[in-house]
Amino acid sequence: MEMTLEENIQKELATAKERAKAGEAGIMAIFLGTAQNYARRIGQNISTQVTEIQEMGYTNAVPLELATAKENAKAGKAELMNIHLRIAQKYAQKTGKDILTQVTEIQEVGYVNAVPVELATARENAEAGKTGSMEQCLITAQSYAQQTGQDILTKVTEIRALVPK
Repeated sequence: MEMTLEENIQKELATAKERAKAGEAGIMAIFLGTAQNYARRIGQNISTQVTEIQEMGYTNAVPLELATAKENAKAGKAELMNIHLRIAQKYAQKTGKDILTQVTEIQEVGYVNAVPVELATARENAEAGKTGSMEQCLITAQSYAQQTGQDILTKVTEIRALVPK
């Protein structure tokens, strides 16, 4: 038996709510979009339910995104850290939450930990004669070092000297 549009709306809203409770805001948004499309087709207003579910989803997603950013920060994966921080900030903004202090703390850890990772990759690239890749890693390392007050000029010079002539 085929479901009616009303039943489809309720099913999509229920699934969106489950995803919102789990903090999976991206997936939640997909189900909400589908529910809204069905609702438009039959002229039903579900904006109140959508807003409630979004509020829950974004609120629950922020700590999850911050935790993922923190894991990446500890591992020195600054690019991934920044992706999750941007998502957390976007969701926090939607709920009126201020997470700037947490973002700043996570970035500090991430950039400090990313410097040796970038330097190690630059060293590998230098030894392999991949000067373009080496330079990109060195530029990234220098940027992170500058943001955290680290002096890595000696290490950068040492790595550049490794490039086979």
